[in-house]
Amino acid sequence: MRKVFIDTNVLIDFLGEREPFYAAAARIVSQADRGEIELMVSSLAYATASYILVRYNPRELVMGKMKKFTPLCTVTNVGAEEVTQSLHSVFSDFEDALQYHSALKAGATVIITRNKKDFRPSLLPVYTPEEYLRF
Repeated sequence: MRKVFIDTNVLIDFLGEREPFYAAAARIVSQADRGEIELMVSSLAYATASYILVRYNPRELVMGKMKKFTPLCTVTNVGAEEVTQSLHSVFSDFEDALQYHSALKAGATVIITRNKKDFRPSLLPVYTPEEYLRF
């Protein structure tokens, strides 16, 4: 089974129902709901998504969406090892390095993000949601 790691921006697109990005994110989440893929999201993505989404939506709404979403995915860790690896990585964006090392350690086989350029150093294939859905 393909282990699909989604970046924070894709999580925010889905939970925040942000147009025009929501439809593609929802299709990927639907694949996880049907058991076609193992969806992976880092604990850091949850923290960042909640911080951003609560600025524009009621906290109860955001937390409710996260509670419904969580059973559909594997939450990956961002701990000391991932921080150390990220500090010594060639990624230009530290948060993206944390995401990458979390995905790598969890055994992800692909990363989905809307910011592909930030994942250039990735050894894993990196796709936008639209690119991934063309498979």
